[in-house]
Amino acid sequence: MRKLVSLQVNLVQRGAPMAVKDRGFASMPAYKRRAIASKGGTASHAKGVAHEWTSEEAREAGHKGGKVAHQRKRRAMALARPT
Repeated sequence: MRKLVSLQVNLVQRGAPMAVKDRGFASMPAYKRRAIASKGGTASHAKGVAHEWTSEEAREAGHKGGKVAHQRKRRAMALARPT
C-alpha cells in the first residue's frame, strides 16, 4: 500500500493525471450506475435522438454475438485438449 501511495504522490508532483479511488462510475454501486444510465436513456428517447433497433438490426447483432461466443468456446476447447 505504501508503494502505491508514494507512486501516486510522485505522479501528482510531476503533474501527471492520477486515478483517484473514490471518483467516477467505477467506484459507484451498481444500483446508482443503473439509475444514471436509465435517466440518460429516458432523456434521449424524450429528445428523439435515441437509436431504436429494427428487427433486422437486432437479428444481425444476435447472430454476431452467437458467432463470437462459439468461436471462444472452440478456442478454449482446443487449448484444453492434450496434444
